[in-house]
Amino acid sequence: MKGYIALTHDLRQPGSMRKPLWDGSVPFDLQTPDADIVGGGTTWRNRSGLFLWPDGHAALLNSGLWSDGRPSRLYRVEAESATKCGDRYSARTIKVVDEVCDIRPHVERMAAELFDDRYCTQMVGEQLAWHAALRRAKHNAAVVDAGLKSALMARGLSGWTLRRYDNANAAVEAHDALGVHTTDIAFRTWNTEAVSFCDGGRSSTQDCDTFGAYDADVALIVMRKSFMGDVSFRGDLLTVGIRDAYAAGLHVAIPTGPAELGWSMDD
Repeated sequence: MKGYIALTHDLRQPGSMRKPLWDGSVPFDLQTPDADIVGGGTTWRNRSGLFLWPDGHAALLNSGLWSDGRPSRLYRVEAESATKCGDRYSARTIKVVDEVCDIRPHVERMAAELFDDRYCTQMVGEQLAWHAALRRAKHNAAVVDAGLKSALMARGLSGWTLRRYDNANAAVEAHDALGVHTTDIAFRTWNTEAVSFCDGGRSSTQDCDTFGAYDADVALIVMRKSFMGDVSFRGDLLTVGIRDAYAAGLHVAIPTGPAELGWSMDD
């Protein structure tokens, strides 16, 4: 049968810290591993076989568009013999045929299952824009700085200052050094009226790359709420500036003081 798998940008299974599955060359035969491997909320490799999905949108829906803060990669695969397991299939060997370069049709099908027809097209555009931005195709610190200033202005935080750090870990350490109470206040201020949709904030113990996934997720939640008429503030409140900054090479942006936003460039 023919199907799809979705992987992280560096060819790992979503949610896994294990090494890449292969070097990305195609075609390639993926073999059943010797032990169970479970990643995030999805297990697509286990002792009895390798999991694949019949549709690209189903693979992306299960794996996420940017589970590790980088754009997920979608591949066409084939299996000579596969067993149905709910909404997916299991096979002892999967041949990776090629990578899907244009994911729009699959994102459109995924969005059709998730969003109301009234704003589905707009949400597809927003998802694809974030997917492209998190690729960080450019590396321009001046554009990042300008984007973050625009983000602060949009959020009514013109009194905040920006501070660039040498790397993401240094920014996170400065954030942690503020203490729980101060970081909570800074987080709520940074997310302004949308704080109730931000699910308690980001954990500084998480991988720095996943901060991009968090920013994309909450921005889309707010955008969707706006389309639904559930919020009184602008739907792009958590999108303005910050998405442009990621596209220009931003690694992380996080409060590092009561009125300071620390940031660093992607390596």
